[in-house]
Amino acid sequence: MSKNLTYTTPLLLSDEDYDKIEQMAAMNYTVRQMALYLEQPFIHFNLLAHEKTSEVYVRITRGRLQTDFEIDQSLQENAKKGNLTAIQQREKNKEQKRIEDIKANFFG
Repeated sequence: MSKNLTYTTPLLLSDEDYDKIEQMAAMNYTVRQMALYLEQPFIHFNLLAHEKTSEVYVRITRGRLQTDFEIDQSLQENAKKGNLTAIQQREKNKEQKRIEDIKANFFG
């Protein structure tokens, strides 16, 4: 594939591909690994993975949030049962998310 086609050819992704992106993101695959698995040019896929209005970005974000939610939900359930390790980890996660929220407000 010529270099110009790499930059100008739109990605042709099916609904199944978008679902696979979400699943792979939930398992912490990198953007490069996702592009390789889907047989897409990394340069173009990477641009879409970081463009907040693209479906690729939305699916990657949703997949990663899904895993975070499930882990936090499990930690919360264990913390409610009195598991000290779960309580400590939940507090650590809560503080980390608070800091991320502050950074996002200041730096976008």
